[in-house]
Amino acid sequence: MKISLFLLRFFLFLSLPSLLEDIKQALTVTGEVAHPVILRVPVGTPLLECVEAAGGTALSEYRILCGGPMMGKLYTMEEARREAVTKTTSGITVLPPDIPLVRERETPLRVTLRTDRRRLDSGRGPSMAQGSFPPDGGAAGGRQILRL
Repeated sequence: MKISLFLLRFFLFLSLPSLLEDIKQALTVTGEVAHPVILRVPVGTPLLECVEAAGGTALSEYRILCGGPMMGKLYTMEEARREAVTKTTSGITVLPPDIPLVRERETPLRVTLRTDRRRLDSGRGPSMAQGSFPPDGGAAGGRQILRL
């Protein structure tokens, strides 16, 4: 019994790549491409092939965003060459590297935190320092209220 179960799993493992070729994923290719399109491609198709199917891009340097602007993964040109469509890929957006979304995503977290700290300390942002709450402690139903 154990040997037949092992053989079944082994043959399923061997046939897995051919099974994945039959799975197709619908995705949107948009952004800085010649012709934004909706494609239906097999899982495993390289991202750059999808960009070429949309007419390619005129940008010499670009980033590829897989997914949405909040939770999507941002790839450089070099990283995108190694990436492929997965079963969860829903959209590909080609972006220039100088837009705020890309700059914010590529800025290391420690730099962002340091910048925010300097902004708070200089008084250009909301202050969390003592005295920023009303004299009664900001008690409104047990919650503290931060005055901006």
